[in-house]
Amino acid sequence: MSEERKLLVNRLRRIEGQIRGLQRLLKEEKSCEEILVQLAAARSALDEVGKRVIASGMKDCLQNHQDDCEKAIKAAIDLFIKYSQYIK
Repeated sequence: MSEERKLLVNRLRRIEGQIRGLQRLLKEEKSCEEILVQLAAARSALDEVGKRVIASGMKDCLQNHQDDCEKAIKAAIDLFIKYSQYIK
């Protein structure tokens, strides 16, 4: 596994902890504001992972199509457009 993938897995593990924390907040009937702050943090963390996955995919597209620059750029842009709508 590449170093980049290892970092993403670690980020997802932290997010998993955040989600468990959200469950605990709900069970403990914490305030709406406390829950929403943690929910926003988890969502932001997931969005960041998404951005990094897109960036990695674009990098792979460009490296794997070095023989045809136009094809590489189009593949990278297509990847970005297809998935960027799902993240903020």
